[in-house]
Amino acid sequence: MADYSLVPVGRSGTDPSGCSGPSPSEEPRRSIIDMPPEVVLIIFQSFLPSVDHKSLRRSGTCRSYMMDLCTLRLVSTSWRELLDTTASFWVVISSTFPWSVNDTNITRSCNAPLIVHFDTDPPLYRSPTDTWHNQALERFLKLLGHTKDRWRVVWLERYSPDTVPQYLASAAAVIETVRLSDTYGSPSFHLLGGEFETQKIQHLDLNHVLTHWDRFSFCRLKSLRLRGNVGEGITTDLLLEVLANNPSLEDLKVTDVDIQLSKTPSSPTIRFLQLQSIELRSLGPDILDRLLRHVEAPHCQEISIQGMYNPAFNFSFILEESLRSFESVLSELHKKNGSSKFIARPGRTEWRSQSNNNDPPRFDILAHGISLASSLRWVERVLENMDPEGLEVMLKLDRGEAMGDPEVMSTLHRLRCVTHINTSNPENSRGIVDLLCGPDVPSSQNAVPPLPSLRWLSMSYEYVTAKEILHMARARFANSPHTTFKVHDLEISPSSPRLMWSSPSTIFNFTTITEIRSIDGVTLHTHIIRLSVLREGMLAVVWDEEMGEPTWG
Repeated sequence: MADYSLVPVGRSGTDPSGCSGPSPSEEPRRSIIDMPPEVVLIIFQSFLPSVDHKSLRRSGTCRSYMMDLCTLRLVSTSWRELLDTTASFWVVISSTFPWSVNDTNITRSCNAPLIVHFDTDPPLYRSPTDTWHNQALERFLKLLGHTKDRWRVVWLERYSPDTVPQYLASAAAVIETVRLSDTYGSPSFHLLGGEFETQKIQHLDLNHVLTHWDRFSFCRLKSLRLRGNVGEGITTDLLLEVLANNPSLEDLKVTDVDIQLSKTPSSPTIRFLQLQSIELRSLGPDILDRLLRHVEAPHCQEISIQGMYNPAFNFSFILEESLRSFESVLSELHKKNGSSKFIARPGRTEWRSQSNNNDPPRFDILAHGISLASSLRWVERVLENMDPEGLEVMLKLDRGEAMGDPEVMSTLHRLRCVTHINTSNPENSRGIVDLLCGPDVPSSQNAVPPLPSLRWLSMSYEYVTAKEILHMARARFANSPHTTFKVHDLEISPSSPRLMWSSPSTIFNFTTITEIRSIDGVTLHTHIIRLSVLREGMLAVVWDEEMGEPTWG
């Protein structure tokens, strides 16, 4: 096969001696311009950015596509003629283009299916006399009305109840993707005219747009995204039946949707083998429980579960029961991602992956109304079946006397994975120091010290003395060589910087500070005065005339 290279026409290879000319053992290299048109078109298609239900969520997608397409036309006359006569390159109609560009695209696209995109607030279609935000949308759709039977993708970031149903409430032959967004609410309408016409839709994204729902409304969905009030009388059974009729679903997002809990028994568990992304957010505990118990996604790469915040709601059973079928998937995502972080505090618990980008695999779980004891039980159970490598477990104990709960203390004695503790509560700070001291006499040489993975302790020094911290450090590190289980190095700091004008902070004895810092494995930070001229680690040292030695003061 000929070797086509991106070199100017007429240039040939160069042999090692520097003389031009084809190598006798190789076929002459040819210019890309000499390629067959069908090959050039494939290259063009791979060069241009995709415009689909995923990329349209990013701002500027249509403009980038059109700018790249126009750039290709400038390369040569043959390329321009090839592009201008290929209808599939001109199917994007967007409110981010001047109408002259859209009119040209409609003509060049011939009878090819169109992508119709309306941005949130397009200045090109606004008039100074417009008195409300939907007039630009009406003007844009009116100019496109004669192409309605060719619409394949309808992506409208604005919605007009007086205009949009005129175009989408009747049958459409080729529509596969629908995105409608309305922030003001609107009357309900029959999307594409009824149940059998909507069965052609593969990607549906509704944001506060009311439509009529039926269990047989959709059967080819690959992406379903619902936000806000999207229909009247939606129940958990109806939503689960819709999901069951779409086994090829790849993307599911349900956020803040008004769903009624069905009283009748729900359908059996639905197993989605192709589901790559699931997001259930701002839903009540009963609704979230019903959906999680009846949906399985063993190959999912993106998971986001977040209950609706309401002081009256308790999501403890979501963590302890409803999420069980997803725990193995979450553990696998943690392994693929390389790191994740638990954050447990009274009233709130979260577990999320940590990465430098938003690409999968990733996950985040957030639940409100959770007791600390319930959070720690969940953490303990999840860690029984996963590799803790790359895992951070942080406890934030700022509210209440968490360390006074016997169940919390019992679980902390067993947990080996806690890496960070942050508390500004004086009683909790005292309890943490007592916990880390461990028993006065280890039960055996193989005894595991409390919280052996702890590497950062941020606490209030108000009820804790330097002698107690020294005792804890000695018990934890000085005795460590005599046990077979080693502990992680520990960094200790105050929970927050002190202000110059705030109440006097606890002052540790300089000699005791020196002793603590001399212990291998311990780093101690004293109080930081929030003033730019002072730096962390500076000590105020005075000479005690009576003791005849320097002291911390």
